[in-house]
Amino acid sequence: MTRFRAQVVPGEELTVGPRTLKVRGGVLLRQWDEDDQTHYYWEEWQIAGLDDPDSWLEFDHYLDEVCLYQPVYFVDALNPELLRPRARFALPDDEGNLNQIFVEEVGVGEVVAAVGETDRHLQPGDELAYAALRCYVGGIESEVSAERYGQRDYLAYTKLRLDLAQQREVFGRQIASFELD
Repeated sequence: MTRFRAQVVPGEELTVGPRTLKVRGGVLLRQWDEDDQTHYYWEEWQIAGLDDPDSWLEFDHYLDEVCLYQPVYFVDALNPELLRPRARFALPDDEGNLNQIFVEEVGVGEVVAAVGETDRHLQPGDELAYAALRCYVGGIESEVSAERYGQRDYLAYTKLRLDLAQQREVFGRQIASFELD
């Protein structure tokens, strides 16, 4: 089994200018890839102090990639368990913008470890159903993740990849570990 590798710990405060962010807690997830016959791991950390309290930092162990996830709201819930790769559909967001959506990937991850506290109250063995989506509104493309943990509510988040400079700008320092398992 792999371990947490992002350079954050529960309860840690990250000061960026006049703003203080707090790391509430995190989960380590894995997904089995049938083609590669291996598990892929990633971490999700809830961050308080951003524009929305349901903001998350993700660290992908395979891609060594840090992403910021912030909620996006659609008129109808996006159930990742009902979506299929390569599907296309249109769905308005809560501001009335019609989003053209393309489903890139669907899958299920399993929580293998949890530290600190998050609003999701996740434990090892809990599952996360997700769908990676491309959304187009007015010629602007964005990445969105539709998620559902167990039998909880359907959630959707915009995904913003952060390079090292952007990690320092948002969190005051580098988050990625860039080490090998």
